[in-house]
This record gives sequence, structure tokens and C-alpha cells, in this order.
Amino acid sequence: MTRQTPAPIEHTNFEITHQRASALGRLVEDGALDLRPPYQRASVWDDTQRIALVESWLRGISIGSVVFSDRWTGAWRNPDGSRFDPVEQAQWACVDGQQRITTAIAWFTDAFAVPASWFEPEHVERTVPTGDGPYVHHSGLSLPRRRHLDLQATIQVETVKTATCVQDEAMIYLLRNRGGTLQTAADIDNARRVADSRKEPRP
Repeated sequence: MTRQTPAPIEHTNFEITHQRASALGRLVEDGALDLRPPYQRASVWDDTQRIALVESWLRGISIGSVVFSDRWTGAWRNPDGSRFDPVEQAQWACVDGQQRITTAIAWFTDAFAVPASWFEPEHVERTVPTGDGPYVHHSGLSLPRRRHLDLQATIQVETVKTATCVQDEAMIYLLRNRGGTLQTAADIDNARRVADSRKEPRP
């Protein structure tokens, strides 16, 4: 394998926006956002990871950015050389961040629940019993709390408009996902011990 390129690397500018997670889910439902381009992996997050995403939204903690490729640029070509078809094809491809978007869809469609204690009691209308106490689905919250959460649940979207084929998108996917070192179970357990070491309740 060589790291050499046939020409100097060109800088790519990304368009950065903040969008509501529920709106991104509707793009998928409408067929405008493709979550399954050929370089993407399948959905692999478990409920622990999904629940943590909702907790991050509630705490106002960044969940990182997702990357979309805008294929409606005139330069995009399908593998057979044909141009992008806005009628038959999704305008955007999810290059990175599929797990977060599928989790958002799962949350807003009641595919999993979170601890009811995370919300004000007056806004919890229906719960489900679990071994960890009562949990609540999205639909089990009051309408005002659901509307508020819809505003809290945002995702930063970085959109690239220079990809001309799935190979370009796959290159971005690789650079986004192979650069770091995976956290080990010991790393996570250590951070959890520190987080759980608080003795006094928060004010």
C-alpha cells in the first residue's frame, strides 16, 4: 500500500449547521438522507450507548458532529457513470454519524426508554417498570417536555459538497474513523469510577 497521491491534496470546506435530530429523522423517512451507503457499517449501538446519547442531550453535552455528502452538486456520478437523479436518489448520504441518527430515530419512535428520574415528575405521564426502576419512553413525556426536548436534541452537521463519487465519500469515512485509538474497557471503567466517586448529591 502506498500513501502517495496522483496530485497534491486539495483542501475541502465543510458547511456547518446545527439541526434538530427529529428533523434529520424526517429526512430519512422522506428518502432524502441515505443512511446506508456501501461503505457504512450496520447499526451496532446497544441500549447503553443509545441511552447515553439522550443523557448527553439533556445535559447539553456535545455528541460530536456528523458528516453528510451533498450529491446534488452537478459533479456527482454514480458507479455506472450516470448523474445524480433527484427523483430516484437521496440528496444526502450520511458519511459519518449513522449510529447517532438511527439512535435519534429510535428515541423519537419509542424503540427504547430512559430513566424516568431524569425528568421533572410533573412531565412524566407514563412509565415502564425495569430492574433499574421506572423508565420512560419519549411518548411517555408530557407534550411541553417533548417539545422542549426536541429543541435540546440537536446535532452538528458538517456537509461536504465536493465528493464526486462513493469512493470520495469512503475516503472521508476512513479518515474520520481510523485516526483515533479505541477506548478499552479498562479506560471506560476508570472514567466511570471517577464519575461515580462523588459522595455528596449535586446542589
